[in-house]
Amino acid sequence: MLLTVSFISIFLGACLQSSIGIGFSIIAVPSIIFLFGIDIAIPLLLALNFIVSLFSIDYRNILKRDKLIIYAIFGCSIGVILGIWLYGSLSEKQILTLISVLMLSGILTVLTDIQLKISPWVFAMLFFVIGVSAVWTAVPGPLMAFALLASGKSADEVSVSIQPLALIVYGLSLLFHLNLNPNFDLNNSEFYILIIMVIAGAILGQRFRIKMSNKIKSRAIITLSTVSAMIIFTRVLNL
Repeated sequence: MLLTVSFISIFLGACLQSSIGIGFSIIAVPSIIFLFGIDIAIPLLLALNFIVSLFSIDYRNILKRDKLIIYAIFGCSIGVILGIWLYGSLSEKQILTLISVLMLSGILTVLTDIQLKISPWVFAMLFFVIGVSAVWTAVPGPLMAFALLASGKSADEVSVSIQPLALIVYGLSLLFHLNLNPNFDLNNSEFYILIIMVIAGAILGQRFRIKMSNKIKSRAIITLSTVSAMIIFTRVLNL
């Protein structure tokens, strides 16, 4: 029974992330830990997030995205590389404190309906910080969503624009963790089942993305990001 519930939650998490741009890690973490243990939770989450993003990208319009996304891709890529280099130099508490502050700032910005005039290079720097944090947490989605919303993008645009950014962040971070944790084995039957579940969820989520209103997406992003911020902040207090 618990196994079935775990697979369903992973499927729903993939569906949610594909439809609004975030949510997989928040929904799937308990199930991942239950099925595989906490030691391999981060690399496994990175792998599954990578697959979700891969099947959630709007490939027909990917080249039509604005230049701001190009700066974001550049920033987060350099950030992940620096995060890999700094891994072990910074404490988990330092990284999680930075993430929780940024997320709470993002929540306040969106709730107060403040639209920031962010220059491309400032935007790249923000995604640089997001890239650094992704190496530690595997949950950069809410930060990316808030940055995109604060720049003036609608929730509809965020749900599409965030996918290629997430693909790069998760992909680079995954390569690092695979090298760091040689005991993490992707070649097993359980992982193949999870792949099927997340692919099916991502494909279904794309259909929901088209039908969901901008208002519903915006509320879902704020709600899930607030939950994620509370979880991270609680973790900081317990360190």
